[in-house]
Amino acid sequence: MSKIENSLQMFESLKSLTNISKLKTISEISLVNKDFEQKLNYSLKIRDAFLYLKEKYKLNSEFLSSKKNQKKLWIYLSEDIKIKGVNYNQINHNLKNQVAKNDLLFVSGDEAIKFAKDNNFNIIFSTNERDRKNIANEIYALVYQLYLKREVNEVIFVLNTNRSKNNQITILPMEKMQLIPNSSSFKLENEDFSKKIFFPAVADSINSYFSIYLFSLIPSLVEESHFFKLKQKLLSQIKLLNELDEKIKEFKKEINEQKRQELTEEIMLLSQTIKGENENE
Repeated sequence: MSKIENSLQMFESLKSLTNISKLKTISEISLVNKDFEQKLNYSLKIRDAFLYLKEKYKLNSEFLSSKKNQKKLWIYLSEDIKIKGVNYNQINHNLKNQVAKNDLLFVSGDEAIKFAKDNNFNIIFSTNERDRKNIANEIYALVYQLYLKREVNEVIFVLNTNRSKNNQITILPMEKMQLIPNSSSFKLENEDFSKKIFFPAVADSINSYFSIYLFSLIPSLVEESHFFKLKQKLLSQIKLLNELDEKIKEFKKEINEQKRQELTEEIMLLSQTIKGENENE
């Protein structure tokens, strides 16, 4: 086997392995997206129930409207993405001009931690935790404590995502929460809350609904940060497959060219042999 044929075999094996990895990534993306949109639908229903109760009973709930304290909690999630051209530069540029002096930051990942330290922002919590469930639990506990104690009036997630126009998603107060579903099949099921009976008493239900809202939404946003990383990984795999295809074509072309050349040489050699034999006769 020639050196070129060895190279062709190696590249074809690499293509097969990359294809397997791509299929695994697609499967993981599908599962994460489905789980996210289920939790998003549930969170939006809770938000809409809150808005209905606020309107009907004229509730003055801290969960719905901004408080007098204008301090914000920014939750910046960054991922370890080692893909050329994918970074957090635009997010950092926008965020640097938005974070106020007294605002608080929860930062996760090297990029987010570095950004907050470089700009001397008030870091209330930082983590390089890899377990997304643990990250979600830390955020849940912090948000619940700070928002209920009225130490912050707004909670904003910052992450690489195409579900918002500016990579920011406000989760509190609830009436400011806006998300763009990725799937064209996603459809929020509108409910007629006037036909619902709320147990226990409305006032007693508020805290429970608030907890459920956070418990459903926060983990899905942590997963969304990872979801972006998966999408970039998939794009990188597709790009690599295209490059491998081009390389394989080049090797095949070179092998065919080499075979044609060998065949031509054999024909010429055979012609010379036959010519020589004819001359000797």
